[in-house]
Amino acid sequence: MTLPNLILAGFPKCGTTSVAETLVRHPDVCGSFPHLRTRYFTPLLYDPAAVLPPAADYAAYYSRCAGERIRLDDTPVWAYGGARIAGAVRSVLGAPKVLIMLREPAARTASYLIWKKRHGELDQSLSLRAYVDECRRHGPRAVDTLELNPWSGLPGSDYGRYLPPWIAEFGADLRIGFLDDLAADPLDFYRALAGWLGIAADGFSAETTQVANTAQSARSPRAERMIRRVGRRVQPLARHTPGVYRALRDSARRANMTAVAPPTADDTAARAELAEFFAPGRAGLLEIVRGHELVRLPGWLAE
Repeated sequence: MTLPNLILAGFPKCGTTSVAETLVRHPDVCGSFPHLRTRYFTPLLYDPAAVLPPAADYAAYYSRCAGERIRLDDTPVWAYGGARIAGAVRSVLGAPKVLIMLREPAARTASYLIWKKRHGELDQSLSLRAYVDECRRHGPRAVDTLELNPWSGLPGSDYGRYLPPWIAEFGADLRIGFLDDLAADPLDFYRALAGWLGIAADGFSAETTQVANTAQSARSPRAERMIRRVGRRVQPLARHTPGVYRALRDSARRANMTAVAPPTADDTAARAELAEFFAPGRAGLLEIVRGHELVRLPGWLAE
């Protein structure tokens, strides 16, 4: 069976989609269709007793691979599964490489709110302050309770809670990438990634680097939900024409996207309070990730 050997395991709204869509354009990388989240281990996030499908079902996502050195699975919620999912990945895949992306936690929380509004999962008028208050009310259980997922933006940015089991399980085969490096110098980021993966660095160029899933608002949340429903239905049919599928998907989304409204004074104050909220955990997070950084430690963490 052909199974993935690179897992992009976390975290949502940290640049994972951009990395995945750039990777699958490299000639030495094969993705699932070529960029479709398999969600193979996701049931374990919400139900510790879940029984995974046969590995042959997983391999079917990679039936189009033709000897590429890297086979990618990009499902960034898996990082939240801790030891449960990390152990399952080890059991099924053997010795894959694991890439986890991080972003300054306050910025990620704010971006997660925009993302959930865009999908019509949260009220469009919800302020960042009110969102954070509701996230605090639900607490960490929002991360592994499917119905509470829209309220996981705050606890889901507490990376130190979820990273240790992954680092313990995969050690030298795990790298931490930072959105800071990806945004500042994409080609430098991908050259470092190529070196770690053992693929040709010149397979990445300014033309192939993708910026995807950026923070935007939907003109119509209802239309966005419809686009997502239709997209999920046609994905299996589009495996043989991924370029056509991507073009149609991107065109539909562009037509329905608009710039995010400028932050209000209250939003700016709430962001500052969020930064203070996460500050006490930074020293511990630094010790967890030190030595695993793909490029370098960002200023918000190293300081």
